[in-house]
Amino acid sequence: MHKDWVRAEQMMESGELYEGEVAGYNKGGLIVKFGKLRGFVPVSQIVDMPRRMREEQRRKRLEAMVGQRIGLKIIEVDRPRRRLIFSQRKAQREWQELQRKRVMAALAPGEIRRGKVTSITDFGVFIDLGGADGLIHVSELSWSRVEDPHQLLKVGDEIDVYVLEVDEKQKRIALSLKKLQPDPWTLVNEHYKEGQLVEGRVTRVLDFGAFIELDLGVEGLLHANEMIGTPELSPRDLVHPGDRLPVKIIRIDDRRRRLALSARQVRKGEWERWVAEQQRAQAAAGRSLLDEQTGASEAGVAAAGEYAEAEEVVPEPGVAAAGEYAEAGEVEESAVVK
Repeated sequence: MHKDWVRAEQMMESGELYEGEVAGYNKGGLIVKFGKLRGFVPVSQIVDMPRRMREEQRRKRLEAMVGQRIGLKIIEVDRPRRRLIFSQRKAQREWQELQRKRVMAALAPGEIRRGKVTSITDFGVFIDLGGADGLIHVSELSWSRVEDPHQLLKVGDEIDVYVLEVDEKQKRIALSLKKLQPDPWTLVNEHYKEGQLVEGRVTRVLDFGAFIELDLGVEGLLHANEMIGTPELSPRDLVHPGDRLPVKIIRIDDRRRRLALSARQVRKGEWERWVAEQQRAQAAAGRSLLDEQTGASEAGVAAAGEYAEAEEVVPEPGVAAAGEYAEAGEVEESAVVK
């Protein structure tokens, strides 16, 4: 026991971190083992223990800590009075760094770990892996485009994550959710075929066309040449992010992860049935078609009158080919492959 007192005095003087096990508690704090001695951690020195916490809540919090190993600093050693006092607050930063190093050393790319959501930002979600936070970048949350991470997760959620990268030098852990989900591009040929009419949501509008997300979670390109409208109108005049509209699949290249779409090749009857379905859905929900029409902008809807002239619109030579991404030289691979 004498050796334990000497060791305690040396650790207090040096400020060395002590990792101790909580052996018990009373209303004033925690009891911690130190060799053959028992030290005490006052409530005021315990992390995340508000002073105004109700007594019953405090008791439950203290009870839950029994058996845990926590980082501590010795702040008082009084042999005559047999007082050995610890502080968890003073050890917090050093303890967190130690835990982070331990977690990172135990992680390896390709592993699946359980973690808890600690915070959500526009660029991604932070996950506590038991002492170290990793980031799921917004691009790794889902195979589908995610506009707002808050729509997928909330703080406190416990989820499984895939470890992409561990960079101990930069103190970064890259995680993924979509790696735990099936890649929708492997299902494209089973789900779609050329000439098929599908409904999609506009995700991005660029100078040469618009990207449309389909129900499987993949994006296709609706080239400007395949839109409904007059030549002087730009794609941004015809469609907007969030718009829903019927399009026809004119080319599938699952190897290159590309879909070419067309609005011009949608038959008059198909378009009219789609509009009628939108009207019925809106009427059932108590909304008017004018307020909730998601198929196209005013310019696109007006241009849809072109369909009245023929049962099926046959594209001009080379129009279908224009829908290929290869001819939209402005599209980089990173902009197409999700």
